[in-house]
Amino acid sequence: MELLDQSQDQEQNQITLDMINKNNKYIGILNNKIREIIAAQGSCSLKCLIDVIHGLCPELRDYCESNKDKFKVTSVKDKGLAGKIVEYKLFGNLPNNDSCPDLTYGDIKTTHFKNINAGAKAFNAKERLTLTNFGDPSKQENIDIISDKNSLQETKFYEKIKCGIILIFQHQSQTQKQNKNKNKPNETQDENEDETQVENQVNENESILDETKKVETFETIESYDNKKILGIVFYNLDDVFSQNPEINSIFQDDFNKIKTCILEKNVTQAGQQYLHIHKHGCKNGVTRAFGFTNKFLTRLVSIYIGVPLITKGRSEYIEFI
Repeated sequence: MELLDQSQDQEQNQITLDMINKNNKYIGILNNKIREIIAAQGSCSLKCLIDVIHGLCPELRDYCESNKDKFKVTSVKDKGLAGKIVEYKLFGNLPNNDSCPDLTYGDIKTTHFKNINAGAKAFNAKERLTLTNFGDPSKQENIDIISDKNSLQETKFYEKIKCGIILIFQHQSQTQKQNKNKNKPNETQDENEDETQVENQVNENESILDETKKVETFETIESYDNKKILGIVFYNLDDVFSQNPEINSIFQDDFNKIKTCILEKNVTQAGQQYLHIHKHGCKNGVTRAFGFTNKFLTRLVSIYIGVPLITKGRSEYIEFI
C-alpha cells in the first residue's frame, strides 16, 4: 500500500497544466488510469476519470472550478459537447475557435467504438474521425493547394493532422441504456447522407451486426458524466507510416484518388480506404474535410493500445483489455 501511495505521489507531482499542454506522456497516464478504473470497477465513466485526474492534478481542478462560468453550454444536444467537456475538464482548454492545435503535441479528438457480437470486449469504430477542414473543393484557391502536391505529407494540412489525441468512448444506444432487448432502431444520419451508399461500400466490413444507428441521448449536461471510456491514444502518423509500409501505401493511394477527384471536379469518397474527403458542416453545404475512415481508426487504435487487429470475415475489430 505504501508503494502504491508513493507511485501516486510521484504522478501527482509531475502532472501540471504545463505538463498537460506540452508533454504527451500525460496521455499514457490517462490511459493507465482508465485501465485501472476498468479493472477495479468493470467500466470507466467520464466523471470517474475526471475525479481521479483532478485528484492527481489540483491545478487542473482549480482551473476548472475558477473558469466554470466561462464554460458555456448552449445545448445538451450539441454533437460536440462530449469533446468540449473532455477538453475542458481533462486538458484545461476552454472552447475556442483558434485554428492552432489544442495542445503543443496535437489536437484533441473524441470518437465512439461500438460493441459487436464477436464478444463482450470486441469493438470497432462506429464512425469516421474528422481531421481538418479542406474548404469548398470547387474554388480555385483550394484546388491550387493540392494540385501540385504528390502526397498528403506535402500539403499544408499534414502538420495539423499528423499527430493527435483520440479519446475513445463506448457507444451506448438508448436501447442499451435501458437494458431492453427489443430492436427498435431510431436511425440517425451522417453529415454525408447523400453519399451513404458510397460510405457503405468503402466501409462494408463495418456492417456486422451493426447497432450503431440507435440514438444515444442526453437530457442534461450531468448525463454526460456516465459516458463510458474505453481508452485514449496519442498517435503520430510519421511513426505509423515508417513502421507500417502497407498503411503508408494505402494513404498514398487514397490521397491520389482525392486529388484526382478534386481536379476532375467530381468529389467523391469512392474507393478511399483509410483517408477520405467528406462533407462537413451544414447539411446542404459544399465544404469538405479530411477524415480517417472508421476502418483505419480501428486499426490505428489497435496499434497504439497494443492489441491485435482481429479479422473475422469482412469485419475487423479489437478486444479492449
